Amino acid sequence: MQGDGVRYDRYNRMLYHPDYHPNQGKPYTTKENAYLCKHYIRGQVKTLALDMGRTEHSIRQHVNELRRLGQFDHYKSMVFKDE
Repeated sequence: MQGDGVRYDRYNRMLYHPDYHPNQGKPYTTKENAYLCKHYIRGQVKTLALDMGRTEHSIRQHVNELRRLGQFDHYKSMVFKDE
């Protein structure tokens, strides 16, 4: 993977790469917020970031913001018909 122009920060988090992070910079949808909050586990952020097409850093920042706003549990409890 390193040969594909993939770079990592000092915490071994993959830096932005357009092939792996196509949703980076786009606003989160309600469904994405719900998915993120339901599946967020600190040790598995790398997998979640790739699933969502965003960087690990942006995933962590967004979770922290949702928690700060008191919205994390709200999104975590959401249920959609296609689940």
